[in-house]
Amino acid sequence: MIQIEFDELIRRIDSKKELNNRGLQIDAMCISTGFGEFKHVFSNQGESLHEVRSISKLIVSLCIGIAIESRKYYVDNELLSLNSHIWSILSDKVDLKNSANRFYLKELTIKQLLTQTVGYINDDLLFSNSLKNMDIEKLLDFVINEPIIFEPGLNFSYSNASAYILSAFFQELSGENLYKYSQRVLFKPLNILSHSWLNYGQYCAGATGLFLKIEDLHKFGKLLLNKGVYENNQILSKEYITEMTKGHVKINDPKWLGHSLSPISYGFFIWINDNFYYTSGARGQYVVIHPSKKMVVSILSNQDDSTPLIECIKEILLTS
Repeated sequence: MIQIEFDELIRRIDSKKELNNRGLQIDAMCISTGFGEFKHVFSNQGESLHEVRSISKLIVSLCIGIAIESRKYYVDNELLSLNSHIWSILSDKVDLKNSANRFYLKELTIKQLLTQTVGYINDDLLFSNSLKNMDIEKLLDFVINEPIIFEPGLNFSYSNASAYILSAFFQELSGENLYKYSQRVLFKPLNILSHSWLNYGQYCAGATGLFLKIEDLHKFGKLLLNKGVYENNQILSKEYITEMTKGHVKINDPKWLGHSLSPISYGFFIWINDNFYYTSGARGQYVVIHPSKKMVVSILSNQDDSTPLIECIKEILLTS
C-alpha cells in the first residue's frame, strides 16, 4: 500500500458513513506496510485514549510470555511455563463452593487459559452485561465456581474469564498487579506513555478495560509482525510469538465462523485466519497482522456492527 491507495481506502470508508442512517462510527485507523505507515483520524475520540476492550487480552498474553521467559517465577517448585498449573497459587485466595470443579481446577494450566479451553460452556462470563449487579470484589470467586463441564484443553468457549483468572494468578504469583507489570515490561519499552487499565476488585481486569491511543495500539501489531522486536529491541522471543500466533484450537462454533474475518482457529488470545491473524474488541476494535504482506491494520471505532468497515479492510488484506 502507498499513500494514494490509503487515501482511496479512507474515501471509501467515508462514503459508507450514511449507512443505516448512522454510518460507520470509526474513530481512527493505522496501516503499516513495507512502503510506510499511514494514519487517519476520523473523530475527536480518535485522537484520545480509547477503550480497546477485548484487545486487552493480547496484552495479557504478551505479559505472560515475558514472565515465562524472564525465568524469575516458580510454580510448584518449577519454573513458570505454559504447562504450569494455576491452582496452587489461587486455591487459598478463593472460596470454592462448587467442589465438582476442584479436580479440573487442579489440572488447569496457563496454556489452557490462554487458549480459552478451561472447560466452561457459558460464553457470557464477565462480559459487561453479566457484570451488572455483581460484587466486583468477588469476581474471582464467581468464575472459579462457574461449572467446568469439560476436561480442560478440550472445549473452546470464548469469554472474559480466562484472562481475568490469569491476571489474578500472575498478581498472586508475583506480588505485582498485571497492569503495573505491563507498564514496566511492555509499555515503557514500546514508548507508550499514555494509557490506563481498569481493575476488577484488586486485580487488573485483564480481558478488557485497557485504554490506548491508536498509534500505541498499532505498536503491538508491529511487535507481533516483527516476531517480538521493536526498534531493534527483542522484547519477547520469536519462539513465543510463533507459538502464540498459531492455531491451537479449531473453531467450530458458527457464531465465530460467521465473523467477517473468518477465523478458523485460536492461538493465545488471538484469532487465526488462513492468511492473517488478529485480535479484536467489542464495537469495532481491531489489530490485524498479515505476515506475508508485511501489513498491520489497527482500527478504533464505536459501533455495534463493524461488518461494512471490515469489508473495506478485507479487500486490502486479500488482494495480492
